[in-house]
Amino acid sequence: MEEKGYLKKETAKHDGRVTYVTVTKEGKMIFEKYNKDYFQKLALCLNHVSNDEADCMIQTIEKFYEVMCEGREK
Repeated sequence: MEEKGYLKKETAKHDGRVTYVTVTKEGKMIFEKYNKDYFQKLALCLNHVSNDEADCMIQTIEKFYEVMCEGREK
């Protein structure tokens, strides 16, 4: 993201292990574009899903993830 100009990294002068990351103007613009074009449209599409349904879906995905991780370990 730094190469594309969306973020700027700067090493702290007091400690070379510390790196500050800031969002550039271009990074803010792309964030706003995705927020507007994608996430707001997605939210409208999911508007009819109740909180209980969303909680159930999250639990199911978490269980599925656990099963997939167990399979990978064997």
